[in-house]
Amino acid sequence: MAQLNIVHLINVRWYNACAYYALALAAAQKRLGHNVLLAGDGDNPYISLARDWGLEFDLRPQFSSYFPNLIKNLMWLRKLSKEKGFEIVVAHRGEAHVAAALAKMIFGLDYVLIRVRGDVRPPRSDSYNRLLYGKATDGIICPTDKHRRRYLKTFRIDSSMVITIPAGIEYEHYRKPLNQVELKGKYGIKDGDRVVTILGRLSPIKGHEVFIRMAGLLNDLRNVHFLIAGKEYEVRIDDLHRLIDKYGDPEKFTIIGQVDDVRAILQITDIAVIPSLGSEMIARVALEFMASGKPIVASNVNALAEIIDDGEGGFLVKAGDIDGFANAVKILLDDTDRRDSFGAHNLLQAQTRFSTEKWAQDSINFYKGFLR
Repeated sequence: MAQLNIVHLINVRWYNACAYYALALAAAQKRLGHNVLLAGDGDNPYISLARDWGLEFDLRPQFSSYFPNLIKNLMWLRKLSKEKGFEIVVAHRGEAHVAAALAKMIFGLDYVLIRVRGDVRPPRSDSYNRLLYGKATDGIICPTDKHRRRYLKTFRIDSSMVITIPAGIEYEHYRKPLNQVELKGKYGIKDGDRVVTILGRLSPIKGHEVFIRMAGLLNDLRNVHFLIAGKEYEVRIDDLHRLIDKYGDPEKFTIIGQVDDVRAILQITDIAVIPSLGSEMIARVALEFMASGKPIVASNVNALAEIIDDGEGGFLVKAGDIDGFANAVKILLDDTDRRDSFGAHNLLQAQTRFSTEKWAQDSINFYKGFLR
């Protein structure tokens, strides 16, 4: 069977890495010639993006409040199965996974149920989850080997049922040349300054305090500018300014809010810093920096520890180690050749190991292994 009919079920409250995994994977699978449908709550904030990518989005289910809408969701799945004749259902969140599993068991629907587990939380080993994964779920995709090992340890399932497939990136999207002098001027950065960047939502888990305190240890270096970009979430921009006043040099910092097109930020960056204290089970921002050909200094947590080649594409540092981050960034600031070498390595990885084509095909091959 060359062409598959695939339904991706996704419901998250904002466009985060889990939503990216679902949308970008669906788009890549469609480019490979498969019939792909996305489905989820009508108030999902990324529906317009999905449609911009040419993806069909079914708004009828209500997964986010799945107990009040459970019967409705089950009947929708039953009707959709008859309408579309799909072979594969891919659930990207727990609520959708439960609905798809129950519909499969109650109505005897003959589809392959795949769970993509991009959430950092470990699986629970209670009887409910043992039934869910042992009886109704055909395959599990984890973005990291670490998460895959958790599943194999938690449940008595065959190892062939769980696979590691990291997210991919459309690297060509990030290669559009932009006027860096103009962009730096827009953000108040001198043309000759080397830019060290943290990009991501403003949340304690993302390690912005580590970044600012690291920058404070590098105050004596000349021609260095520190750039913070991301949407206010659990941390406010005013909070960051107070940290900068305490630990850093305000003249060396630029803070931007949410950025609609991150390519400008990526291209003016010389060194990417991802000092996350946790999270990062998919690490989309690392893939974006890699696609832009940038060296990366990152915490050795979750996907960051698996997709960044320590000593070849960047440096991995213990989470929260301010001195370690400062030392790694200083090495790269002092060594243009190493920055270029690391950036070239990361770009090659984005073009090969993490291409969207490979990502989509690896997933399709996994699905097909469960078809009878």
